[in-house]
Parts: sequence; C-alpha cells; structure tokens
Amino acid sequence: MKMKKLKIQIPNNVTKNRLYYLAGFLDGEGCIQIKKSNRSRITNKSPEYSVAVTISNTDITIPKMLRNIFGGSIFERKFKRKWKNCYDWKVSNKKAIYFCKIIKPYLIMKQKQADNAILFGLTIEYWGAKRVSNETLNIREMIYMNNKKLNKRGKN
Repeated sequence: MKMKKLKIQIPNNVTKNRLYYLAGFLDGEGCIQIKKSNRSRITNKSPEYSVAVTISNTDITIPKMLRNIFGGSIFERKFKRKWKNCYDWKVSNKKAIYFCKIIKPYLIMKQKQADNAILFGLTIEYWGAKRVSNETLNIREMIYMNNKKLNKRGKN
C-alpha cells in the first residue's frame, strides 16, 4: 500500500501559545475518535471508518475560537436539572486529521490518539466511497482497535 504525505501549515493568526492553550482543552475536555460503521452486514461492502475530534465546554468561547481557526461545527447539548448547557466543537475526517497534525506537538495526554488519527489519514487515497485493498482494511482495523483501547474508560 502506498502511503501519502499530509501537508500541514499552521494558520498565520495562531501563535504557539494559542496552540498550547487549545491542546490543553483537547487533553482535558476533548476526544479523538476513529469510528467504524459495519456496512458490510447489510450491503456486503467493507467497513466504513471515520475520524472525529470533539472538544466540549460549558462556555461557547473556546468552541467558537476552534471553529474560526479550524472550521467544523458547534452543537449545543441541553441538560435538565442543575447542569449547564454544553457546547461541542467537532471536526471530522480531513479537518480532524489536519487539526491533529497541527496540535499534536502541544499535546500531553492525547498524543497517541493524535498519532493514530494522523496514521489513519495516511491510509486515505480518496475521500468518499471507494473500495480499498484488504491490506489497507487490515491497517485501518489495527489503528481503529489501538485507538479504541487508548480511549477505553475504567481500569486497564
């Protein structure tokens, strides 16, 4: 399988201090996921994978800042009782991989998950529906399982 190189350029209006600050939010209030959808059971096709980064906060300031710099979407989660509403900033696939590539050097807790997202991005030759080789599927599954293990809650 031929792996392609991801080109990254930090936006001009973003300082290193800002990247450290945003990385702290990802480490503490965020998640880097590789998701798998088993379409194969229904359509006899290979599984579909996607990459997503989400950062949540009860103040919309950080999600807005992230959206202004990196794109993506903001979703509001409303809670009953005594909890404040929560704002989720989310980027998927190309934008998620791009964000991980930029923010990775500034992360402390989630560097391995960022590595997985970046490595996963290297297996993508074309975004959209396209058959891939069994070798590529095996690599994606390995990255997916590794990330799932890193994101597991609880002991061990």
